[in-house]
Amino acid sequence: MPRARNRWERATQVLRWCEANWPIGRSVSIRWVPRIVEDGEEFDADTGRDGRRIIITLSERLNRSWRETADSVIHEYVHSLQWPVAGPTEDALDDHPVEFWAKYGEIKNQFMYHGGHADAAEFDRE
Repeated sequence: MPRARNRWERATQVLRWCEANWPIGRSVSIRWVPRIVEDGEEFDADTGRDGRRIIITLSERLNRSWRETADSVIHEYVHSLQWPVAGPTEDALDDHPVEFWAKYGEIKNQFMYHGGHADAAEFDRE
């Protein structure tokens, strides 16, 4: 696969790497927006559902580097792993329970220190 040319393409590669290693059995896509502001607070990313589809929204303003972007994708992907296909909406769940941080640490460790960053580059950029 050709190397990602920008953070947008890298975000897609990181997402595909997450899906290949920690599948959730439903469609996950990335959407970029200029900013994410909720109740006056600005966020780097957010995850929501559209039916069975998961949509990870990334802020162009706060995800300026490849590293910030990869971190946001991994963080939001772990949220999608938490949510049952059918069941309570994400708002009814504790956003960051201990299990969230354990899974985030597992994935981030694999990405940073065990070749995940290089493996992700093998995935399609689009």
